[in-house]
Amino acid sequence: MTKLEFPFVRDQYYSIGALRAFELELATYRQRDQEFSGELRSNRLPWAKAWNEELVPIALMANQKCYADRDAFRLMPEGHSTDVEILAENRRVACQVTVADPAWSETGPGSSGSYLHHLRMEQLRQGGPAFGGGNTCKIDGTIISEPHARDALDDLTACRRRLVEAIERKRSHEGKGTTLVIYARGHRFLLIDFDMTELVAGAVRDADAQSFERVCVVDDKFIWETP
Repeated sequence: MTKLEFPFVRDQYYSIGALRAFELELATYRQRDQEFSGELRSNRLPWAKAWNEELVPIALMANQKCYADRDAFRLMPEGHSTDVEILAENRRVACQVTVADPAWSETGPGSSGSYLHHLRMEQLRQGGPAFGGGNTCKIDGTIISEPHARDALDDLTACRRRLVEAIERKRSHEGKGTTLVIYARGHRFLLIDFDMTELVAGAVRDADAQSFERVCVVDDKFIWETP
């Protein structure tokens, strides 16, 4: 199989159409190469973090907002004040992008949603069972993942906590003229019994995101934006 190359170089413009085309190509490639898919899932490829945590949220936003294929984006250079710039609908959108993975504990390693997500993805890459929820940890170099029975309200709290923390984590950044894009990874699946729009609106309000011009929260087939 021909090796798949990541086509997007930082500080260069590419079309949204090119982003969508690569997304489709990548999905097909992953189905054919499970080892590659595991490496990508656990951020082991050189470009995996840029894809999973910057461009996937941008692709979700572009699709939900129906950006045209001719609209453009660029990954900003490392250390730049923004992560991605979009040229769409006759305007420039500078984006700070962050990920909000659910976390069920208030303290300790389990309070980091990104850490729990990393452990689950690494466990899947190694071929072990990876359960949802917070009962996943690393002991003496070995990942332990156990079933986590919980109420739907526990999932709501886990998602809301991480949304608030994602905003607070970025609040110290200069957000003038900038859109904060939050990838609420997996929230829509966990919150099927709730009004996710209402939850997101409340979390953004309580976290005080006024330093940003706009906040945009995305997940699979979901988008919420500040008015």
